[in-house]
Amino acid sequence: MEASGTRRFACTAAVLAIAVALAGGLSSGAAARRSLTVQRAERVAREAVLAHRSYRQITATRSGLVTRACWRSEGAGVRCSLYVVTPNACALRGGGAVCAQALWQRRWLVEVRPERHATAARILKISSGPLGGS
Repeated sequence: MEASGTRRFACTAAVLAIAVALAGGLSSGAAARRSLTVQRAERVAREAVLAHRSYRQITATRSGLVTRACWRSEGAGVRCSLYVVTPNACALRGGGAVCAQALWQRRWLVEVRPERHATAARILKISSGPLGGS
């Protein structure tokens, strides 16, 4: 009788130890997702846009890279909308064509999500058009 009681106690203790370990791992993962602040997400989004070829090909800007807004999206992510104003459409393409339309804008929608050991940014949409257009 005493051996089965000891065995039952050992099994119960092992199950409880595993449950505590799993709960600790899940709560630390949730804490990591919550630790992504909007300010940190904005910084990561700006870095992603500045490193992207769609930004590097711009030959002249009037505004520099501007953050329009950042907001929490579904799950643990943050989305940021950024834009830059250029003197004309040719500044976006870098071409030598005649550009009559003044003040163009390039816009980026960036999603930032926490990953296991870092924060990952993904550009969801890039659009260009006359300033004031959508």
